[in-house]
Amino acid sequence: MTPGANRTGRMTLDLISFQTMKTKMLTLAAGLLVASARLAWSADAINEALQKGLLEEEANHNLEAAIQAYQSVVNQYDDQRKIAATAVFRLAECYRKQGKTNEALIHYGRVVTDFGDQTELARLASRYVAPRSAASREPDFRGRPFH
Repeated sequence: MTPGANRTGRMTLDLISFQTMKTKMLTLAAGLLVASARLAWSADAINEALQKGLLEEEANHNLEAAIQAYQSVVNQYDDQRKIAATAVFRLAECYRKQGKTNEALIHYGRVVTDFGDQTELARLASRYVAPRSAASREPDFRGRPFH
């Protein structure tokens, strides 16, 4: 094998590796763009449904259509509340796993107070924010399962 052949082979492998990495990066960027578009669409869909409800109620005096549009807003909002509650709970779990108990308690408490309607998450979070003994102001996370 000539010295130039080895260099050419290595350059070919480097080019293939670069193209593979470029493809992966473009795929990741496209995925992030799609996810961002979905979030924006979701907010737009809620706003559009609300606007439709207002139009049907006030301008067209079609109360049945307004009710359907408003119910669509409520249903979409409920779905987003579930997602938000899960995110806040997972944030609390991450802080707990890091040993940052104050931050964890704040977020567990938020799940209980702000998302009490999400009963399973509120029940899990309340285990950590339940009244503690007077002797200890720090929560006892020993023996708590990781979720």
